[in-house]
Amino acid sequence: MGNNCSCESVNEVKTNNNNKLTSNNDDNTQSNQYDDNNPSNQGKVEIIEENKSPNNIEIKKEDPKIPQNEEIKPIYKNFNCVKQKEAHSDTITFLIELKDKRIMSCSSDCTMKIWNINNLESEPDLIINEENKILCLLEFEDNMVLCGTQSKLINLWNINNPPKKTDSFIGHSLSVNCLVKCNDEYFASASNDGNIKIWNYSLKNCHKTLTGHQNNIFCMIKLKNDKLCSGSADKTIRIWDWENAICEQIIPAHEAWVKSLCQLPNDDIVSGSDDKTIKIWRNYQQLNILSEHTESVKCLCNIDNRYIASGSFDNTIKIWDLNENRCVQTLNGHNDKVICLLKHSYGYLVSCSNDKTIKIWKRDNISYY
Repeated sequence: MGNNCSCESVNEVKTNNNNKLTSNNDDNTQSNQYDDNNPSNQGKVEIIEENKSPNNIEIKKEDPKIPQNEEIKPIYKNFNCVKQKEAHSDTITFLIELKDKRIMSCSSDCTMKIWNINNLESEPDLIINEENKILCLLEFEDNMVLCGTQSKLINLWNINNPPKKTDSFIGHSLSVNCLVKCNDEYFASASNDGNIKIWNYSLKNCHKTLTGHQNNIFCMIKLKNDKLCSGSADKTIRIWDWENAICEQIIPAHEAWVKSLCQLPNDDIVSGSDDKTIKIWRNYQQLNILSEHTESVKCLCNIDNRYIASGSFDNTIKIWDLNENRCVQTLNGHNDKVICLLKHSYGYLVSCSNDKTIKIWKRDNISYY
């Protein structure tokens, strides 16, 4: 399949009269700024030219084509679509990277498929047929994958070939939208019934139920401090001590449903919403707001210390520079809502959509200034 994806990028970095990077929070964020490709040889750039004098010696001479006494601007490397595949017959709802580096997709067509990311155009390595629409996935241990379904069940599959369903976890009263590993013994699930359940993986039973959200829970992540963070149709984000079943914090986060969450390396939390905005939270206080999407922000993905990606129902993926609080690239290629984003350990950005396709995006080796 040909690559029909297109990209729009912002390759120039705004500078002020002193050639310094501009930022909405220069004084407060300088220590947190990060440039993943910033050279150490900043300042005046020089070349070596041969002197045509009688002594015929080499001397240093400034290159007149290069602005002198100017700081080198940060580098942004564009993403481009390098592979794509019409992978399912209905909406692709979730993606994960397996421990063996392959990717696994699930769909409203009631199938799960495993793909070699370097050979996406070929047939999948494995196809697993479920009885229900699948909404989320979690590889709890090697070759053992949990899937949350629209039919309230969480099913456990051994994905060795041939695949086999080994157990089911029963407890939710509505669709299961999220699965998160808590530790080597427990995992958490979140549902349209407004509850989060903590399950003992080995005993196959519900250990605790976390109640508090007043509506569907659409997204949930585990924070680096071992707390759970959930987003809901009640427009709030909640922070949970899951071991003691305590809600520690309620954040009135958005003006519409909270659809997506991720955590940055500096511990800030990022949320996306049906109100079309992305918000950055530090110590549970709003730090910044990003607002260029024209429809719901369905998924978020941390790329590195400086950049995040967002996927939207406006069919686009946007790459954001968090140091400057602006969009630096828009990835156009999906023909319908972007449902899920995955940062693969090989460096790829992987996306899936209501258009039934998986797309793999790779960063250029070319650096834009």
